[in-house]
Amino acid sequence: WDIVLQLFSMMAQTDAASDATTLDAVTSACAKCGKWQKALHVLHVMTHNKMECKLTSFNNVISGCAKSGDWEQALQLLNITSQSKFEANTVTSTLAIRACELGSNW
Repeated sequence: WDIVLQLFSMMAQTDAASDATTLDAVTSACAKCGKWQKALHVLHVMTHNKMECKLTSFNNVISGCAKSGDWEQALQLLNITSQSKFEANTVTSTLAIRACELGSNW
């Protein structure tokens, strides 16, 4: 995940990082390694800078939250997706429910 973030930083200087697929890969790599906070930061940078992103980037971060049992952050992200251009799908909702389950907030 550290190398992925370094590459992302280098790419950000060349506009290549604005590609939704690249950003999706960065959030996925961070979340899978248990660094969901880093994935959340990348997601925040993406949305703040009005960069193109996909619902799967949100799902990646919610998945990372679920794995760590951080149900509150997962529900916040679920709420954000419902208020944005993205409409939460079954995957998004299931991941948020899983976060509540693993966080013992069932």
